[in-house]
Amino acid sequence: MNKANRRITFETWPLHADPEFPSTGSQFKDWPLTISQTDNDGRTPTGYLPVISTDYNPPPVLKVYNETTDELIYAIRTRDNLVRPPIYDSANTYRIELSDGRILTKQIPVTLPDASINSFDALIPRITLGQSSLLRWDINSSETITLNNDNVRPFTIDGIGFMEVSPTETTTYTLAVNGAISKTIEIQVLQAPPIIDPTAATNNNQTAFSSPYPAGARAEQFIIVKSTDLINWSPLPTASFSRQPNGTKITAKLASFFTPDPFVFYRAEWRIGTSR
Repeated sequence: MNKANRRITFETWPLHADPEFPSTGSQFKDWPLTISQTDNDGRTPTGYLPVISTDYNPPPVLKVYNETTDELIYAIRTRDNLVRPPIYDSANTYRIELSDGRILTKQIPVTLPDASINSFDALIPRITLGQSSLLRWDINSSETITLNNDNVRPFTIDGIGFMEVSPTETTTYTLAVNGAISKTIEIQVLQAPPIIDPTAATNNNQTAFSSPYPAGARAEQFIIVKSTDLINWSPLPTASFSRQPNGTKITAKLASFFTPDPFVFYRAEWRIGTSR
């Protein structure tokens, strides 16, 4: 089982075969079999609820309820930071509860429009040799989905796809649907990890903090910290600021509810050790 892409491989071997010694035999015909986690559901979606973003925070558990009967339709941890919840009866409205505390009510099912690419991103845009990056895409209905001409439909669930890649040099990736609509992104492979210092400190609560990505970093590892003595810094809750990735750079900005205080200083920095 690959926990990163939620794909499960089943194998079936004859009794006399030893997988560590190919000369003893191979698996039965048509095996192994690989499925995605959602294939175990067995139901066919009749529509989808609006896409939910975790805003570059750890993947939450998502629960979908029938809003009329309060019946739990299903619960699942999202694959990463973007999900389009499927539903199986378009006549109802739904409530979504997320383990990060959010509750979304009166969610109305929609059908996916014609083929298009809503977004295509590299969640880790800069790496060094030997590191891996993660690509993410959000598409609408399509007959074919390719990444640099390779079929990536098995990695796409409900229009949302994730794929780990490990290029050995700076590489451009092209996502295409139906062979006609495409978007490209670039992953930089650096010779050595860059040294990136924290941004300058300021007591202006309207300042936007921008920085290039370190090698191997994701957006959620870029945080805003505060201090009253410019020596000791403490991180702010993720709900108190926003992040806006842009290629190999990212910008963070405090929420509008912060009031000016000349004795409180802010800066942004990378916390590479931050777990997801």
